[in-house]
Amino acid sequence: MKSVFIFAAFLLLTSTVFPTDKQGLTVNAHSRAMEVQLLYGKLRPGFSEPPGWYLQDGFPVSNDESRQYLNRNTSLFQSGGFGYLASREKWEVNWNMQVATRGDASKPQIYLGKNSYLSVKLWGLLIGVGRKEHSFRSSPFFGYSDGGEGLFFEKVFSENLKAQVFLWDYYQGYRLLEKEFLSPAMITNEEKNPSNGQRRRHSLGIVYGNRSSISLGIQYLEQGSWGKQSREIQSEVKEKGGDGDSVVTGVIGGKFQWNEFYLLGELLWAKGVDRTYSRSVQHPGSLPIQGEAVSIGVGWENHLFNIRLSNYLNDSDQRSDSNQLQSLGFTGMGTHLGSSLFLSQVLQVYPGGFITENGLERNQTLLKGRTPAYYSELVLSYNWNHFSLRLLGAYFLPCVSQGKSDGKVSIKKENYELFFLAESGLEASLHLEEDLELGVLASYFWSSESLELRGTMLGAFGRIYF
Repeated sequence: MKSVFIFAAFLLLTSTVFPTDKQGLTVNAHSRAMEVQLLYGKLRPGFSEPPGWYLQDGFPVSNDESRQYLNRNTSLFQSGGFGYLASREKWEVNWNMQVATRGDASKPQIYLGKNSYLSVKLWGLLIGVGRKEHSFRSSPFFGYSDGGEGLFFEKVFSENLKAQVFLWDYYQGYRLLEKEFLSPAMITNEEKNPSNGQRRRHSLGIVYGNRSSISLGIQYLEQGSWGKQSREIQSEVKEKGGDGDSVVTGVIGGKFQWNEFYLLGELLWAKGVDRTYSRSVQHPGSLPIQGEAVSIGVGWENHLFNIRLSNYLNDSDQRSDSNQLQSLGFTGMGTHLGSSLFLSQVLQVYPGGFITENGLERNQTLLKGRTPAYYSELVLSYNWNHFSLRLLGAYFLPCVSQGKSDGKVSIKKENYELFFLAESGLEASLHLEEDLELGVLASYFWSSESLELRGTMLGAFGRIYF
C-alpha cells in the first residue's frame, strides 16, 4: 500500500510542477491472466547429466506416482500507470511509471519504463536525472534493453552525431515490467530478494549516422563482492586490501538499411579486474572475466510485415587440460536478450554469464541458468488496421561445460552440448478505437528427448488508455 501512496504523490507532484496537456499525458491500466504448465520427466534411461551440469536443481521434488515433475500455475497480474512526455525550450520530461501486482504477491511493485527522466537544456547539453536507455546499443533482439539510472548528459553535435555520458548509474539489471510478470517463483515459490552490493556504473557512448548508423560504447562497473560468484574470503580481504573488483565492457555496433531490408549487429567484449590482493600476491586482472560475443540480426519490414532473425554467440569459459577454470567468457549486463516467455521469464536461463540485480551470476542449470550458449530468435509480426499478430521462435544451445577449452567463439558442433531448449509462441490482439486493446497468447516449450522438459502456456490480456 505504501507504494501506491508514493505513486499517487508523484503523479500529483509532476502534474503541479509540469503543467500537463492531453497530448503529453497518458494513463493506462493492464490486466493479464496466464496459465502455465511445466513438465519435467525423468532423464531418459541411459542418459545422465552432462559433466558440470546440475539440470534438476531448483525444480520441485519428483512425484513418485506420476514419475515426473509437474507444476501448473494460474497467475493473475494487474498494473496501472502513467506516462508524460513534454519538451520545452529549457527543459524536457519523459516519464513512464507502472504500479504492478500479482495475485500471489504480498505487496505491489513500482517499475519505471525504459525512459523515465527529468532534464534541463543548458549550454547545448541535455542534462538529466532518472532512467534513460543507452543510445549506443544496436542489439538485433527485440527484447533486449540496457540503460542507466542516475545522472546523465547528452550532446547533439549535428544531425548525424550524438554523444551520451552517464556520470553515475545505480545499476540494478535495468528491470522492466514486461520482462518480469512471469518468474521462477511460480516453480519454487521463493521470494525475490535482490542482494546488496556495489552497483556504481559509468558509461560513454557515441552514435554516428541516422537511417544507417555506427555506434561505440564503453561501460565501467564497480563490482566489489556483489554476487555469489564474486565474493572474496573476508579474512583475505582484510589482510591484503579492500575488495575493488570491477568489470569493463565495450561494444561496437551498427544498423545498415537498404530500402525495406536491414542488418543489425554488435561486437561485444568484457574484462574483469580483481584488486583484492596486493601486487606481490596476485597480478591485477585476475577477476575471471575475459571474453567476447557477437550479435547479428537481419530483417525485412514494410507497413504490414516485419520479420527478423537474430543470433547471439559468445565465447566459452577458458579451461586448462586438467579442466581448471582460468577465466569466464563474456559477461553481459542489462535485460535478458529474449522475448520468449518460458526461456526469458519462467526459466530465466541466460545465454552467458550475466550481472543481474543480484550481481555476477554463473549457473550450470536449467532453472535460472547463466551459461555460455548460442541463442537465436525468429520474430514475425503483422499489423493491419486494428489487428496485430506476432509469431516467435527461440532456440537455446549451451556450450560444453567440461574439458579443455581455449575460450574462443566457436561454431564447431563438438563445442556444444547434445541437449537444447526451444520455444514457439503466438500473440494476437485487437485494438478497439485507440483506447482499448484485447489479446490472447499461447506458447509451447520443449527440449531434446533426453531431457523431456516441456511446457504450455495460455493467456489473455487487456489494456486501456485514458
